[in-house]
Amino acid sequence: INAEYGYRSDDLGLSWQWLSSFFPYRSSWSTQGISIDPRNPDVLYAAVSDEPSPTDPGKGLWRSLDGGKTFTKLLNVGFAGNSPIRYGRECITVDQNYPDQIWVGSLEGLYYSADYGSSWTNIADKNTINTTIYGSIHIHTNPKFKGQVFIGAVNGLWVSVDYGKTWKQLIQLDMVLTVIRNDNDGTTFFISSDTFYRIDASNWNDPTSYKLVNLTSTLKKGSGGFCLLSLLKDQSVVVGYAVNVMAITKDNGNTFTYLAMKLAGPLPVWHNAAEDQIPWGRNALIQDPTDSSRWIMGTGYGPMVSTDGGNNWEFITKGIGEVVMYGLDAHPQKDVFFMGCMDLIGFIGNIDGQICLRSKLSLMPNNSFTLELRYGHRAMFWDDTYIVIANNLYGEGFLALTQDGGNVWWEVSQNNMQGLKGWNFVDCVGSLNDPKDFIIQNNAGLWRTKDGGQTFTQSKGVWSYWWGNNWWMIRSLDKDATNENIRYGFFWGTGFFRSDDGGDNWYQQNHPHWPTLSGVMVADPKRPLNVWVVLWTINVTGNALWRSTDGGKTWEPVGKFSVVDVTKTNSLNGADLPALDVYDGQIAIAAYGPNDTELSYSIYYSPDEGNTWTVLTSSTFHLINCVGLRIDPRNKGRIYANFSGRSTAVWLP
Repeated sequence: INAEYGYRSDDLGLSWQWLSSFFPYRSSWSTQGISIDPRNPDVLYAAVSDEPSPTDPGKGLWRSLDGGKTFTKLLNVGFAGNSPIRYGRECITVDQNYPDQIWVGSLEGLYYSADYGSSWTNIADKNTINTTIYGSIHIHTNPKFKGQVFIGAVNGLWVSVDYGKTWKQLIQLDMVLTVIRNDNDGTTFFISSDTFYRIDASNWNDPTSYKLVNLTSTLKKGSGGFCLLSLLKDQSVVVGYAVNVMAITKDNGNTFTYLAMKLAGPLPVWHNAAEDQIPWGRNALIQDPTDSSRWIMGTGYGPMVSTDGGNNWEFITKGIGEVVMYGLDAHPQKDVFFMGCMDLIGFIGNIDGQICLRSKLSLMPNNSFTLELRYGHRAMFWDDTYIVIANNLYGEGFLALTQDGGNVWWEVSQNNMQGLKGWNFVDCVGSLNDPKDFIIQNNAGLWRTKDGGQTFTQSKGVWSYWWGNNWWMIRSLDKDATNENIRYGFFWGTGFFRSDDGGDNWYQQNHPHWPTLSGVMVADPKRPLNVWVVLWTINVTGNALWRSTDGGKTWEPVGKFSVVDVTKTNSLNGADLPALDVYDGQIAIAAYGPNDTELSYSIYYSPDEGNTWTVLTSSTFHLINCVGLRIDPRNKGRIYANFSGRSTAVWLP
């Protein structure tokens, strides 16, 4: 599982099948925990949702009886999303001896079922023990120690020895992430982000006899805090930091052997060959029950496998989507695409192969941000000059620039861009022929440079807007196909704008029947004055797709697509936002069409300006966060689509 989706492997992790499209709601695709019935692997329970609202129909605990092909909702509760509260292990536990008994830690409390989930009891709601179980991170039970339940919570470690009737707080800490227990003698281990403990006891039915031993100082200190804690078949304990340090103890923490953690085998295309250790975020490890030397581990960049007990690791990529993808842009003359993404800035390449900007930039002198999250968003192309706008973890924009067709890249930080103010870079548009003339959109407005980014001047006529964390899903700037001076903009909450002087001055030009809507705007790069808009807004009905053939002066509806109402979907998180691209009369759109339901929408393609349409996605495929579409300018009918959390897909004509 990851912050977005759930997967299944039937060959010990060699290949994976994506399960989340079988959920009936988009919000159910954020998988926070999975537990499997020990007697039937086709029975699985999934805790899903990401920062749910009280009325979110997709949140809760769901069960599948057919290995993930269909799901039924059992419990209407919320679970924490992609945040530190979920860096630990499972928030669902099925009793290994009595699979009818299920424990679920949710934002509303700790729930217990004794009948396979048919009925539930909230045995520790958020008000029972001073909100202490509220947001439980990890639940641990052991079939050899009946009635004993450990809860790793946001404020420490709790235990019950009577099936949850009474509770005792063993220690107060900031987020206990994972709890494991020796099957033979009951010795218990747990980690928080900063500490590693062992629990001994003379009587496990009496919590007053428990003795906590702090093992933190017995390990070398790594980076990023403790993240990994796992119990092997021989009762050895593997513990590790998010970065650098991973060790194994066979004597309950008295001595440790450090693992080499070297990379082996072929590397994914995005990986920097200069990095020879496994990635950060190692928060789950299991041992192959048929081969004690074969371990499978989750990391920040996907699952990995070791065949020598944790010293050498190889990526498992077959079937697993890439990290979160954002903007998608095509070079107008070359077979080159930009695919923006989280962590890695993005990829430059084509259908046959790509290079990762993160690996290129990290090789440049005076740049050392190997572990720093960087979010690539959009790209501009002129012959051999490519410019990518991106943001770092702190919302500070920067440029990635190459002038030799992508061989050598360097970073231009916002501090070196005189006159530019604001944080997140939202969008950009370049001139037709001059790579030194382009516009950047950020939280403070529009900014134009005519000297390649050394100095910027704020544009007039369009006001600033605080985009927050939603910059990655916006495509709102474009240029005319032939007129060097015409720029187009479609901005959140203000509507359509046009500039006739290269972007220095702008004026609003909305359709009379539109309120101040939001959406995605694209200009046809081969047809002058042809502009297309797909709308999304609040409490507005009507057609979503519109076209102008006179540069925005007049508009006409095209097709039968519905406006997305963000009050009824998860759209502000990118779930059902429309995506759009146009090239020489071809149209690709991700939206609600005439045959789509309120639960899913589709990707449509038209080769003839919207006169005829083909649905590219199947009726059983629940579209997942399509945040970018690009029509291949060199191959008619080939469509690229970026999905937030699930890489890039290609439709071939």
